[in-house]
Amino acid sequence: MVTAACTVVVIGATGGIGASVVRHLATRGHSVVAVGRSMEPLVRVTAPLREQGHRLSEYVLDLSGATDGDDLVSFALDLFGRFDAIVNTAAVYQAVAATTLDQDQWSQTMDVNLRGPLLVTSSAARHFVRQGSGRIVHISSITALVSRGGYTLYEVSKAGLVAATRSMAVELAPHGVVVNSVAPGWVRTPMTEEFLAECSPAAVAELIPVGRVGEPDEIAQVTGWLATESPQFLTGQTIVVDGGQISRTAYL
Repeated sequence: MVTAACTVVVIGATGGIGASVVRHLATRGHSVVAVGRSMEPLVRVTAPLREQGHRLSEYVLDLSGATDGDDLVSFALDLFGRFDAIVNTAAVYQAVAATTLDQDQWSQTMDVNLRGPLLVTSSAARHFVRQGSGRIVHISSITALVSRGGYTLYEVSKAGLVAATRSMAVELAPHGVVVNSVAPGWVRTPMTEEFLAECSPAAVAELIPVGRVGEPDEIAQVTGWLATESPQFLTGQTIVVDGGQISRTAYL
């Protein structure tokens, strides 16, 4: 189990879920390196927390061009003296019909959702193996397991994170490194806001057994637990947090 005061790198820290993960970790006494594409949005997340006395820093990284995370690992170690966990929440989400896929769309989605995060995570994994401990948490999606159609690239990228979770967990377990992922269902974030605004409460209740969409803080609670507190024996798993959505069968 990771000690109470650790250092966690959060990739995609300015998104709805990513920002909640940063807040959740920081307010529980952990040092956080918030990673995003530009400084201004990062500061909007970190500044209020730093003013409250929490330990945070910002790191600018464009995942679409990332080839590794070696400099990020060094940054975390130099600043906080330790590096215990990495959380990948970065994602782009776009509707792309299966009949209109092209190379540009593929690159835009895979670079941010899969290729970039895994290359950066590989650098973190090397550090974790050297120190004999570490935690990796990927934010996937229930669309890695079920589909609504029309989002092939997004769903493929999220399914890739689930596969990476299993493979990394098996490979890294002998070195004291645990790897898990979280698969959120519908969560109220800027990325889903427009779609959810068109859904009636009745439609949501029919889809989700708990009768509502999730909140980013609820995903952050599970993510933060996996990154800092969950048992060492829990690894290679994808935890679905969806209000029971994929447990409900379609009506006959």
